Amino acid sequence: MKDVILGTDWFSDCDDAVAVRLLVNFHRSRHIRLLGVCINACLPESAASLDAFLRCSGTAVPIALDRTATNFEGHGSYQHNLTDLPSEISANDQAEEPVAFYRRLLAAAEEPVDIMEIGFPQVLSALLASSADEYSPLSGCELV
Repeated sequence: MKDVILGTDWFSDCDDAVAVRLLVNFHRSRHIRLLGVCINACLPESAASLDAFLRCSGTAVPIALDRTATNFEGHGSYQHNLTDLPSEISANDQAEEPVAFYRRLLAAAEEPVDIMEIGFPQVLSALLASSADEYSPLSGCELV
């Protein structure tokens, strides 16, 4: 089974919701193991809406959020409605810090991990530039 981490802007287009739903379906059917999802654009309801969408789909995985990311439009097209669904996350500050999230998941993996990115690249750039930490003595490039 292939381990996967998804990076997404979880923003205004349907590509994010479709990609998450596809990966959740593959995860639930044991074709992949979805280790977590990192959001790399920041709307007020990003983390809560993604957690609700995942849980509604029958999956709970760690979520990271780049809280410093640019909010390009101001309002997502579906995030607000999703926050009416059950979620363990109620605010963006409950999501993990993205570089630590990637480093933690990659360091703990026993097999290679596929990173699928459909959003913006700043988090992956920061991961590659990261240095040793409590999760791994390896640099970001070495860890990847």
